[in-house]
Amino acid sequence: MARVGVQRLEFLMESIKTEIDLAGTSLLNGLMRRKAVSGEQEDTTFIVGRGSKGTGGNPVDPYAVDATQQYPLGAKLLYNDREYRYARAAATIPAGNVVCTRNAAHATNHLNMSCLVAAVGATEVTIITAETDILENEYAGGYLYVNDGTGEGLAYKIKSHPAHDHSASPNCVMTLYDKIKVALVATGTSEVSLKHNKYTHVIKAPGTTPLTGEAIGVASSVLANNDFFWLQVKGPAAVLVSGTVVIGDSVCVTISTGTAGAVIARAADGAAQRVSRTIGQVMQVNASGEYALIDLLFE
Repeated sequence: MARVGVQRLEFLMESIKTEIDLAGTSLLNGLMRRKAVSGEQEDTTFIVGRGSKGTGGNPVDPYAVDATQQYPLGAKLLYNDREYRYARAAATIPAGNVVCTRNAAHATNHLNMSCLVAAVGATEVTIITAETDILENEYAGGYLYVNDGTGEGLAYKIKSHPAHDHSASPNCVMTLYDKIKVALVATGTSEVSLKHNKYTHVIKAPGTTPLTGEAIGVASSVLANNDFFWLQVKGPAAVLVSGTVVIGDSVCVTISTGTAGAVIARAADGAAQRVSRTIGQVMQVNASGEYALIDLLFE
C-alpha cells in the first residue's frame, strides 16, 4: 500500500512538471520573473500580488511612486480585479487623469528613413536619420518598423542603441531583440521608422484634436516629472469626468478643446469623438468635474 502511495506521488509530480514548466523562471518574494536568455526580450517580467518586491526591495503597491525604476517599463501588475502597467511620467499628472503616450513631434526626422542592408537573421539595423540627435537608448523598448518598401509591414522591438550625434554622422545602429525576417535593402528601397516605448515619458491627455499620442491608461497617483508609477489599464478606477454620464455609458477621452485628462460619454454620432477610442464603461455616476468610477478597458 505504501508503495502505491509513493508511485501515485511520483505520478503527480511528473504531471506537475509537465503542466507547469518553471525552467527559465525564478520566484522570489512573490515576484515571478521570466528569465531572459541571449537575444530574448527582457521585459517578460510578470508580477502578481502586493507582496512582490522590486529591484530596490520595495513591496508592490499600485499607488506607489518611485524616483528610481523598480520594474521593466510595461511590466504588468495583476491586482485582484484591476491591472496596471509600469510607466514613467514626463510631466505633472493628477491622480485619476487619463494618460497618453509622449508627444513625438520632435521625432519627425526619425520617420521614413533609409537604412543600410540588413540580412535575414540580423539583429542590427543601421538607420540614416534626416536630422535630430538621439539620446543613448532613447528608443530602447520601442520599435523599429518598416513603413514602406522591401520588408514593409514588420515591426521589431529595439534592445539598445548608442547616442546619435547627427552632425557627426547621420548613421545610427539599432540593436534589436527580434531577428530580421525579410532582408532590408539600402538606398531607400526599405524605409524604416522609430517609435518610443509607449510607457516612457507619458503625459496627461491634452483634451485636444488631434490627440498628440495614444491614450493608454489612468494615473493611479499624483505624479511629477520622471516619476515611475503603476498606470491602471483595466478594472474599476476613479476617473475625472467632463459632462453628464449615466451608468452603463461608454466613455472616451475628451478632445476638441475638452477638459485635459478627463473622459466624456461617447455620443451615438459625435463627429468629434469618432477619433477617440472607447476606454471604459461607467460603473458609478458623479457630477461633471468630479471623479466617477469607471471600469477601464484599455486592455
